[in-house]
Amino acid sequence: MTASMPALHLVGAVFLALGSTFAPVCTAAEAVAAPTFDPVAFFTGSTEGSGQLKKVFSGAHRVVTHGRGVVRSDGMLVLDHRVEEQGEAVRVRQWQLRQTSPGRFSGSVSDASGPVSGTLAGNRLQVQYTMRGGLRVDQVLTMAAGGQSASNVMKISKFGMTVATLTETIRRV
Repeated sequence: MTASMPALHLVGAVFLALGSTFAPVCTAAEAVAAPTFDPVAFFTGSTEGSGQLKKVFSGAHRVVTHGRGVVRSDGMLVLDHRVEEQGEAVRVRQWQLRQTSPGRFSGSVSDASGPVSGTLAGNRLQVQYTMRGGLRVDQVLTMAAGGQSASNVMKISKFGMTVATLTETIRRV
């Protein structure tokens, strides 16, 4: 036995001892590969969302959304989106979104003051745009395993400070 062998045994013993105290990196359910997010396919047809909008200085409000999406002959997704926020008037907005290159989307939303851009990576779509009044939106939609629902986390900021956060689950219906 060489001088390095006891060191290898010591390293092995340390790994065995520590290995039993570490939690797994992810659960078995999380280890199942999530589907690639195809926002055009996901939002074509009917969707419903439910969640909570937390606003600075006014607390949390329940939010329910209803969407109806169609794909035009030119490949543009047109999504009519009804937003029901607790304590507010119902808002109807329209999204138009198209894939411009692999993993890249662009379009518009009726309450934005400029273009919408989106970047796709696996099961996540990050969407960014500016709303009227200079409110900056950074939204991340994450497709769940099974492909029938997605989580939506939208942060709205002004002057670099987050002023509202929406957490929502959107389901295909």
